Amino acid sequence: MQTVTTSARAAPPRVPGLDPADAGKATRMREAFVIGQPVAHSRSPAIFAWLRERLGVDLDYRAHEVAPGELAAFVAAARANPAFVGMNVTLPHKEAIVPLLDELSPAARAVGAVNAVVARDGRLRGHNTDVAAVRAALGWRDRTTVQVWGAGGAARAVLCALGETGADFVHVANRDVARAAALVAHFAPLFPETRFDVGPPWTETTLLVNATSLGMGGADAPRGFFAFPHPALSAAAFDVVYTPERTTFLREAGRHGYSPVYGLTMLVHQALATWGLWFGDVPPVHRDLEMAIRRTLGSAPLFLCGFMGAGKTTAGLALAARLGRAFVDTDARVGDVAAMSVRDLFARAGEAEFRRLERTVIERAALTPDAVVALGGGALLDPENVALVKRAGTLVHLAARPETIERRLANAEDRPLLGTAPLADLLAQRAPGYAQADVRIDTDDLAPEQVAEAVARAVAP
Repeated sequence: MQTVTTSARAAPPRVPGLDPADAGKATRMREAFVIGQPVAHSRSPAIFAWLRERLGVDLDYRAHEVAPGELAAFVAAARANPAFVGMNVTLPHKEAIVPLLDELSPAARAVGAVNAVVARDGRLRGHNTDVAAVRAALGWRDRTTVQVWGAGGAARAVLCALGETGADFVHVANRDVARAAALVAHFAPLFPETRFDVGPPWTETTLLVNATSLGMGGADAPRGFFAFPHPALSAAAFDVVYTPERTTFLREAGRHGYSPVYGLTMLVHQALATWGLWFGDVPPVHRDLEMAIRRTLGSAPLFLCGFMGAGKTTAGLALAARLGRAFVDTDARVGDVAAMSVRDLFARAGEAEFRRLERTVIERAALTPDAVVALGGGALLDPENVALVKRAGTLVHLAARPETIERRLANAEDRPLLGTAPLADLLAQRAPGYAQADVRIDTDDLAPEQVAEAVARAVAP
């Protein structure tokens, strides 16, 4: 495996578990860069190292800190390099680089900024992959009535993406109302089928977007800055900030009924869009890349497995409260999706349908940052579920002796598999999946709070 080479001036930190170790390839056929000032914080070298190894492309990707006065000379030198395929551009060069390029993509022209450059046949073409990344992150979500906070570069990319996908109404709010009005005046003629305006949102909103830096590093927005109108059906809230992922904005939006869309998803699609510009179509690796980055950020989910009665729900709730994380019970989520109890689902549709829905719920949980996820007792019967949760986060086995389980389940009602086979047989059937856990905690003589404490100690960095 390989590591990405970085410049001595701005070497980004090595990312364990994401940045591959050097395997010593002798030949580097292509070169690419990320430039900015500062640039040491950039995660692009680690992301492109992962893509290089996964997709088998021989790429030397370097981070270069470039001062504004050095930009023109750097671009000229890159243009003259026959191995150069392109570069990513971050602050403060996204607008300054435009006159140094030969042409712009429609998105870059509409946004007025470039974050990716493609070198081909001696010409440099500027792109804005933020626009495609916003579209990909939002996916199928309804964009009928959208509220956007912010009037900077991120907001410009968001408004361009909303215009391209045909949003009906887009309301822009910013502390500097004049900047918001200028943004609306710029995009309204470009996308005449979308109504852009400045001011408070409509009373029912399908999408909320925080396109400001508020929330970055855990900083809170001023009181009253964000408003949360009544959510329309399947409404979502999207934050471009990705550290932390569960920003105050997203947590508050969730309390008002909006489902979250995380900034890390946009970051991943931004990188994939850039890779596609350089090397062609990208296979569907975005979920694996997102999970890999989340592990390096320390926001990967924590999965609890074990037989029914082992304490996954009670201890999981206590653990989530202790760590300040969200709690997900996959059995409960399956019931929510099916709109019936798990017992009724088994009775009406059978175990196969339950397992199908369970897999969907686990896939969503694997992409939920800072979550404590209580898996159903039989979830790890499926080897693909085992592989998924092992890629996504840390797997903890809450174990208990058969006699402890029998005592705890003496009055259980919603356990459809109890009685279908002897307890010892069910335990033996599920043991191989549990054995894949990274950590084992014996819960026989522990209260839920004690289990939570033991897990927290075991998984602490």
